[in-house]
Amino acid sequence: MDRGSSGLSVTATPTFQYGGFFFRGDLAWVHVGSPTPGDAFGPLGKDDSQFRAVGENGFVFGNNITPEKKP
Repeated sequence: MDRGSSGLSVTATPTFQYGGFFFRGDLAWVHVGSPTPGDAFGPLGKDDSQFRAVGENGFVFGNNITPEKKP
């Protein structure tokens, strides 16, 4: 990016967990202001914003895998 350019990002990362298993999604929108031509987003580097999404799942080891006890 060049002098005088700027950037803005908005991200949401919700996480769902059941016992030790988790799923996390990441949604983001990124915008660049006054980019140098060819250095921004898209195949030609001329797009000034980009949306992205990614999902992730896994298992957390530890003592959080026991179910909650009901009273």
